[in-house]
Amino acid sequence: MSNFDDFFPYARTITGSFTPTVTDLTGNVGTTSSASGDFRKNGNEVHINLAIVTTSVAGLNAGERFVIRGLPFTGQNATVLPSSKVSNLTINATDHFPTVIMDPGVTTAGLVMRYRIADAVSDSGFLVSNWSATAEILVSGFYITSQ
Repeated sequence: MSNFDDFFPYARTITGSFTPTVTDLTGNVGTTSSASGDFRKNGNEVHINLAIVTTSVAGLNAGERFVIRGLPFTGQNATVLPSSKVSNLTINATDHFPTVIMDPGVTTAGLVMRYRIADAVSDSGFLVSNWSATAEILVSGFYITSQ
C-alpha cells in the first residue's frame, strides 16, 4: 500500500523566508548591507529566491571558495540554480559567466559560486579574491533536499 506522499507529493507545501549569508568555505562570514530570501518547498524540491549585497569580504580567506549559506534546507544532489545575476566581480576577463550550484561535493551547507569560461568544457569555483567589497548577488531556482 502506498502512502499519501506517493500520490500527492506536492500536497504538503511549506513557505517561508530565510537570511542568507556570504562566507568562505571554512565558514568565516562576510559583511552585507542587505540579505533576504524566500522559499517554497514542495516535496523534496526547494524553490528559492535570494538577494544579497556584500559590503566587505574582510576576514574571509582569499584563496577559498565563496559560499552562500543560511539556506532553509540542506541540499542533497548537485543542482545548478538556473537564474542568477552577479555584479561587480573583479575577475579580469569578459568571457566568464557566473552561475550558482548546490554542490554537495564541496559543501551541503550552502550554494557554491562558480563561473564558466566561454566555450570551456568545465567551470571553476569563484574564490573570495574574485569579489570586490561591494557586489550584488541575485539567485532564483531550486534544489533537491532529503528533508
